[in-house]
Amino acid sequence: MSLKAGLYVDAANLYRKDGPSINYRILKDFVTEERELLRCNAYVTVDPENPKPVKGFISALRDIGFKVIEKEWSRSVDGRVKANMDMELAVDILTQAENLDVVILASGDSDFVRLVRAVQNLGKRVEVIAFQDRVGFDLIKEADAFNALESLEDIFMATPDPPQPMTNETPALQQVSKHEDRIGRFFRR
Repeated sequence: MSLKAGLYVDAANLYRKDGPSINYRILKDFVTEERELLRCNAYVTVDPENPKPVKGFISALRDIGFKVIEKEWSRSVDGRVKANMDMELAVDILTQAENLDVVILASGDSDFVRLVRAVQNLGKRVEVIAFQDRVGFDLIKEADAFNALESLEDIFMATPDPPQPMTNETPALQQVSKHEDRIGRFFRR
Protein backbone atom coordinates (compact mmCIF):
# COMPACT_ATOMS: atom_id res chain seq x y z
CA MET A 1 0.00 0.00 0.00
CA SER A 2 1.45 3.37 -0.99
CA LEU A 3 1.58 6.29 1.39
CA LYS A 4 -0.79 9.20 0.80
CA ALA A 5 1.22 12.39 0.45
CA GLY A 6 0.71 16.12 0.14
CA LEU A 7 3.24 18.52 -1.37
CA TYR A 8 3.10 22.16 -0.27
CA VAL A 9 5.46 24.53 -2.13
CA ASP A 10 6.37 27.97 -0.79
CA ALA A 11 7.33 29.29 -4.26
CA ALA A 12 8.82 32.57 -3.02
CA ASN A 13 11.09 30.71 -0.60
CA LEU A 14 12.42 28.48 -3.39
CA TYR A 15 13.20 31.37 -5.72
CA ARG A 16 16.81 32.58 -6.12
CA LYS A 17 17.18 35.83 -8.02
CA ASP A 18 20.36 34.94 -9.88
CA GLY A 19 20.32 31.22 -9.30
CA PRO A 20 19.08 28.25 -11.26
CA SER A 21 15.39 27.73 -11.85
CA ILE A 22 13.68 24.80 -10.23
CA ASN A 23 12.08 22.18 -12.43
CA TYR A 24 8.75 21.81 -10.65
CA ARG A 25 7.87 18.69 -12.61
CA ILE A 26 11.00 16.96 -11.27
CA LEU A 27 10.16 18.11 -7.74
CA LYS A 28 6.70 16.58 -8.07
CA ASP A 29 8.19 13.36 -9.50
CA PHE A 30 10.60 13.06 -6.59
CA VAL A 31 7.77 13.37 -4.09
CA THR A 32 5.57 10.81 -5.82
CA GLU A 33 8.04 7.95 -5.95
CA GLU A 34 6.20 5.11 -4.20
CA ARG A 35 3.54 7.53 -2.94
CA GLU A 36 0.09 8.60 -3.99
CA LEU A 37 0.04 12.40 -4.21
CA LEU A 38 -3.36 13.57 -2.97
CA ARG A 39 -2.46 17.25 -2.59
CA CYS A 40 -0.07 19.30 -4.70
CA ASN A 41 -0.26 22.98 -3.76
CA ALA A 42 1.94 25.91 -4.76
CA TYR A 43 1.67 29.26 -2.97
CA VAL A 44 2.46 32.19 -5.27
CA THR A 45 2.34 35.94 -4.72
CA VAL A 46 1.19 38.36 -7.41
CA ASP A 47 2.11 42.02 -7.95
CA PRO A 48 -1.31 43.74 -8.15
CA GLU A 49 0.13 46.51 -10.31
CA ASN A 50 1.67 44.07 -12.81
CA PRO A 51 0.06 40.61 -12.54
CA LYS A 52 0.85 39.55 -16.10
CA PRO A 53 4.40 38.19 -15.57
CA VAL A 54 3.33 35.70 -12.91
CA LYS A 55 0.15 34.56 -14.67
CA GLY A 56 2.08 32.42 -17.17
CA PHE A 57 4.02 30.81 -14.33
CA ILE A 58 0.78 30.08 -12.48
CA SER A 59 -0.81 28.63 -15.59
CA ALA A 60 2.19 26.38 -16.22
CA LEU A 61 2.14 25.13 -12.62
CA ARG A 62 -1.53 24.28 -13.02
CA ASP A 63 -0.80 22.46 -16.28
CA ILE A 64 1.56 20.07 -14.48
CA GLY A 65 -0.90 19.36 -11.68
CA PHE A 66 -0.39 22.00 -9.00
CA LYS A 67 -3.28 23.72 -7.31
CA VAL A 68 -2.05 27.30 -7.16
CA ILE A 69 -3.03 29.52 -4.26
CA GLU A 70 -2.48 33.17 -5.21
CA LYS A 71 -2.22 36.27 -3.05
CA GLU A 72 -1.56 39.85 -4.09
CA TRP A 73 1.32 41.77 -2.60
CA SER A 74 0.54 44.73 -0.42
CA ARG A 75 2.68 47.82 0.08
CA SER A 76 3.22 49.53 3.39
CA VAL A 77 3.36 53.31 3.74
CA ASP A 78 7.17 53.22 3.55
CA GLY A 79 6.99 51.32 0.24
CA ARG A 80 8.02 47.88 1.47
CA VAL A 81 6.30 44.92 -0.16
CA LYS A 82 4.59 42.32 2.00
CA ALA A 83 3.63 39.06 0.33
CA ASN A 84 3.55 36.48 3.06
CA MET A 85 1.73 33.20 2.32
CA ASP A 86 2.74 31.40 5.53
CA MET A 87 -0.73 31.46 7.07
CA GLU A 88 -2.45 30.13 3.94
CA LEU A 89 0.08 27.31 3.64
CA ALA A 90 -0.13 26.40 7.34
CA VAL A 91 -3.94 26.36 7.40
CA ASP A 92 -4.09 24.17 4.29
CA ILE A 93 -1.61 21.69 5.73
CA LEU A 94 -3.41 21.47 9.06
CA THR A 95 -6.84 21.03 7.49
CA GLN A 96 -5.68 18.51 4.88
CA ALA A 97 -3.22 16.49 7.00
CA GLU A 98 -5.91 14.21 8.41
CA ASN A 99 -6.19 12.53 4.98
CA LEU A 100 -2.43 12.20 4.47
CA ASP A 101 0.34 9.96 5.75
CA VAL A 102 3.17 12.28 4.73
CA VAL A 103 3.33 16.07 4.43
CA ILE A 104 6.14 17.40 2.24
CA LEU A 105 6.97 21.04 2.84
CA ALA A 106 9.08 22.67 0.14
CA SER A 107 10.37 25.66 2.09
CA GLY A 108 13.31 26.51 4.27
CA ASP A 109 11.40 29.03 6.37
CA SER A 110 12.01 28.40 10.07
CA ASP A 111 8.65 30.00 10.84
CA PHE A 112 7.21 26.57 9.97
CA VAL A 113 8.88 24.75 12.91
CA ARG A 114 5.73 24.97 15.03
CA LEU A 115 3.63 23.79 12.06
CA VAL A 116 5.89 20.75 11.66
CA ARG A 117 5.41 19.88 15.34
CA ALA A 118 1.62 20.30 15.09
CA VAL A 119 1.42 17.98 12.07
CA GLN A 120 3.63 15.41 13.80
CA ASN A 121 1.32 15.59 16.82
CA LEU A 122 -1.45 14.47 14.47
CA GLY A 123 0.62 11.33 13.84
CA LYS A 124 1.84 12.38 10.40
CA ARG A 125 5.34 12.28 8.93
CA VAL A 126 6.76 15.65 7.81
CA GLU A 127 9.53 15.96 5.24
CA VAL A 128 11.21 19.22 4.26
CA ILE A 129 12.78 20.04 0.90
CA ALA A 130 14.77 23.27 0.65
CA PHE A 131 18.06 24.84 -0.36
CA GLN A 132 20.78 23.59 2.00
CA ASP A 133 22.12 27.10 2.56
CA ARG A 134 18.69 28.70 3.03
CA VAL A 135 17.00 26.37 5.48
CA GLY A 136 16.83 26.97 9.20
CA PHE A 137 18.63 24.41 11.35
CA ASP A 138 15.59 24.18 13.64
CA LEU A 139 13.41 23.19 10.70
CA ILE A 140 15.83 20.43 9.66
CA LYS A 141 16.07 19.20 13.24
CA GLU A 142 12.30 19.09 13.71
CA ALA A 143 11.37 17.42 10.39
CA ASP A 144 11.28 13.64 10.07
CA ALA A 145 13.41 13.93 6.92
CA PHE A 146 15.24 16.66 5.02
CA ASN A 147 16.24 16.70 1.36
CA ALA A 148 18.43 19.47 -0.02
CA LEU A 149 17.14 20.68 -3.38
CA GLU A 150 20.72 20.62 -4.62
CA SER A 151 20.85 16.86 -4.11
CA LEU A 152 17.86 16.04 -6.32
CA GLU A 153 18.85 14.83 -9.78
CA ASP A 154 17.91 17.19 -12.63
CA ILE A 155 16.08 19.57 -10.27
CA PHE A 156 17.68 22.65 -11.84
CA MET A 157 17.48 23.91 -15.38
CA ALA A 158 20.77 24.41 -17.25
CA THR A 159 20.02 28.09 -17.77
CA PRO A 160 18.03 30.18 -15.32
CA ASP A 161 14.50 31.11 -16.21
CA PRO A 162 13.01 34.38 -15.07
CA PRO A 163 11.43 34.00 -11.61
CA GLN A 164 7.98 34.68 -12.98
CA PRO A 165 7.92 33.59 -16.61
CA MET A 166 6.05 35.70 -19.12
CA THR A 167 4.61 32.68 -20.95
CA ASN A 168 3.94 28.99 -20.55
CA GLU A 169 7.00 28.26 -22.67
CA THR A 170 9.23 28.11 -19.58
CA PRO A 171 11.53 25.08 -19.96
CA ALA A 172 11.45 24.24 -16.24
CA LEU A 173 7.72 23.73 -16.44
CA GLN A 174 7.46 22.21 -19.90
CA GLN A 175 10.16 19.53 -19.79
CA VAL A 176 8.61 16.09 -20.01
CA SER A 177 9.20 14.00 -16.95
CA LYS A 178 10.88 10.62 -17.16
CA HIS A 179 8.21 9.38 -14.73
CA GLU A 180 5.27 10.95 -16.60
CA ASP A 181 3.59 7.66 -17.52
CA ARG A 182 3.79 6.31 -13.97
CA ILE A 183 2.32 9.33 -12.20
CA GLY A 184 0.45 11.06 -14.98
CA ARG A 185 -2.82 9.42 -14.02
CA PHE A 186 -2.97 11.57 -10.87
CA PHE A 187 -2.52 14.90 -12.62
CA ARG A 188 -3.99 14.74 -16.11
CA ARG A 189 -6.94 16.96 -16.76
